[in-house]
Amino acid sequence: MNQKPLSKKPQHQKRPVVLAAFCILYLLLFIWNLVKLITPSGYSTAIIELPAWFVIIQLTIFYPIGIVSLLGVWFMRRWGFFVFCSLMLLSWLLMLFGLNVYPQTGALFLALVFFATGSTYLWQMK
Repeated sequence: MNQKPLSKKPQHQKRPVVLAAFCILYLLLFIWNLVKLITPSGYSTAIIELPAWFVIIQLTIFYPIGIVSLLGVWFMRRWGFFVFCSLMLLSWLLMLFGLNVYPQTGALFLALVFFATGSTYLWQMK
């Protein structure tokens, strides 16, 4: 009798629910803020509250790269997590030293929890 051994297919790693929830939450926040800045009333309000250079950097660099990095985290890629962490750190540094404004406490707490959660699942990412 010729019996072929069953081939072991690599099991597909499930995306952790906590990480998926953070990705969805951050993606919705990025898209909401991007849409708010694109609308004329939101843009004019942002220009009044913040310097024009910071608003332009948000529109052209932070939000697009943030969305792409979150998609990388969604697909369980390490580069997505590293890019997202670097982008948040750069944003905080610009706020602190460029604008003399502290990040919102809730946003800071959410990001730190995301960093801790993502770090625990970093070994599962490709």
